[in-house]
Amino acid sequence: MNQSIISKSSARSNNIMIGLFVWGALQSIIANYSIYFSYGLWLLSLSLLFFFFIVNYRDFSSNDKKSSILYFVSFGIPYFISTVVNGCIPNKTYFIYLIYGILFLLLRRDIRNRVVYFFSWSLAVFLFFSLIEFLLYNFLGIGFVITNATRELTQGSTYYVHLIFNLQDSFMLFPRFQSISNEPGLIGTLCGFLLFYTGRNIKLRFPFIIFILCGLFSFSLAFYVILVLYLCSGLFKVKTTIVMILTLFVVGSVTSQYIEELILFRIDKDSLSQMDNRTTATFDARFYQAWERGNLWLGVGSNNLPSDVTYGISNQQGGNAGAKKWIFEYGIISFVVLFIFSLKLYFRQRGEKLSFYDVFFLIVFWLSFYQRQTIADSYTLMAFCAVPLGEYVRSKQIK
Repeated sequence: MNQSIISKSSARSNNIMIGLFVWGALQSIIANYSIYFSYGLWLLSLSLLFFFFIVNYRDFSSNDKKSSILYFVSFGIPYFISTVVNGCIPNKTYFIYLIYGILFLLLRRDIRNRVVYFFSWSLAVFLFFSLIEFLLYNFLGIGFVITNATRELTQGSTYYVHLIFNLQDSFMLFPRFQSISNEPGLIGTLCGFLLFYTGRNIKLRFPFIIFILCGLFSFSLAFYVILVLYLCSGLFKVKTTIVMILTLFVVGSVTSQYIEELILFRIDKDSLSQMDNRTTATFDARFYQAWERGNLWLGVGSNNLPSDVTYGISNQQGGNAGAKKWIFEYGIISFVVLFIFSLKLYFRQRGEKLSFYDVFFLIVFWLSFYQRQTIADSYTLMAFCAVPLGEYVRSKQIK
């Protein structure tokens, strides 16, 4: 009788812990200009997660602490160099992500696997309602507008219509799908990563389909590239391939005009340098100048870009993002540390020799880093750990 009560109590505690981690990762996706974003709530959630973890440490924690140490070093050294060497303390948000990641990797492997599983399902369900609202609002004019939202950037302001499940650029002919995230590219990249996790698990078939549809309607070039690379991996069933091709055909037929304007126009360039819109001409000039002077080894410090890069005239045509910006701020040494220790972390999550599928995902992941430097965000950690954890469970089931 007592054993049964203890077992039920432990299961309840596990479910609460999983829910807190899932909620924490979902919060990191919300745009800071959405009415749903609250830094105070975010901090409260992390405090609750930390308190609950400490109180039940013996029930949740793994005996293997190496994963959390690898993660701490991956980001701790770049933040240390930025703070101590360059005198630039990174945004406090990054330290929240760091604490979240350390706690997550201190969990037992089975609990970590359940966290990424329910994160994928929770995200898919929310994106399902977001996509339905998005389609109804844009094709039939049906939707409830809560308020208007403004995103302030150095290159100017962008104005959005805030629906229940969506933020939409109010000036585009056909807005790109971004749910309530900062921008469509975030949703596109995240959905692309999660294809590698959900595509190999029959229990995640619904999330898999939702991630494909949401990625397509995000008109994110990154998603389209990741999708092609996923198809090239060739490690899924013929039936799934046929369904995906039919889905691509239908969506492509309906939105062919928008694909031409939002995707093909961006790759119809004379050179790769013209296609690359992640940095401005001013940034590139400063970047190569720093390389020639040897200033890139330790970087210039977090959020410490030259004033003409941050506020210059060229920023009226676009901002700066991606790996080049990250390296400019944190340095080449920090990137090498991040790369090596992240690979070690992936090996640790995988628990076995890497397969071709793992290698393919890692190539996709690091290629994506070039265009988006959100590598420290909690939702990226979920996607990064989901694939090796999923492959580990899958290989055990096969054996």
